[in-house]
Amino acid sequence: MLIITVQNLTAQLKSNVIENAGTYDILVGANGSATQLVLSSMFYYDNPIANINISYYENMQKDSRIVKVVPIGMGDNYNGYKIIGTSTQFFDEGYELKEGKLFENEGEVVIGSTVARATGLKIGSTFAGMHGLASEGGHEHGDFKYTVVGILNQTKTPSDTVIYTDIQSVWEVHGLEYDHDHEENENHDEEEHMSSAHEGTSSENLITALLVKTTSLANQVVVTNELAKNTDIQAINPAATLRRLLVTLSAGEIIVTLVAYVSIFLSVIGIATLLVAIVGATFA
Repeated sequence: MLIITVQNLTAQLKSNVIENAGTYDILVGANGSATQLVLSSMFYYDNPIANINISYYENMQKDSRIVKVVPIGMGDNYNGYKIIGTSTQFFDEGYELKEGKLFENEGEVVIGSTVARATGLKIGSTFAGMHGLASEGGHEHGDFKYTVVGILNQTKTPSDTVIYTDIQSVWEVHGLEYDHDHEENENHDEEEHMSSAHEGTSSENLITALLVKTTSLANQVVVTNELAKNTDIQAINPAATLRRLLVTLSAGEIIVTLVAYVSIFLSVIGIATLLVAIVGATFA
């Protein structure tokens, strides 16, 4: 049972990792550990490093080499389940609603299947988020209420344990404002915008991470290299980072499996010794 359990858990983890990693070409976040960036922004496992300037998001939205850029913003939780700010584009990649609809207005949320089951939240339920990513130690944002408008089908991914809302709701609850009509410096070409993202745009650090899908492998490399010129962010290939993590996990799987086999061997020896003792005592 130990061997079967270890192998099943490892197989599910690898499948989950591969599925999540293959969706986006580039993951952009604050400079630091690439593994931490992937775990926090794609698996919601670790705390984020920091936020990045919103101008990276703005410039990539206008880049013809990019098919889609999805923002990720976090900072609050409800009963220990993280509240993630994003856009409805996030749900294009294999998500289906069990009931309700996607969020359209500030304060509306779509919840994962585990969240719905564990908290009892349903369509029309309202709640206030707790500041911070842990269920204890923060203060409640009592003056801002979220309303559940959708519940996702089970995905067997970390998304089952997440509460999704429009990213502007995350800004609103923290008293942050984003000016859609701010002036931009139009004298820069796209490459200069990518490598000098702070010029002529908002100075607010409102985004935790960006999930990016490019038009081609060549553009993925070019865009990644351009973003790498900025010292305050990192642009990584999430699949490559996760493959390195899986190598470590595979080594751990081998060790645990060996321990399981040794345990079985010792158990067989122990049982055989016990049977011999019982038989010997019987005939004695």
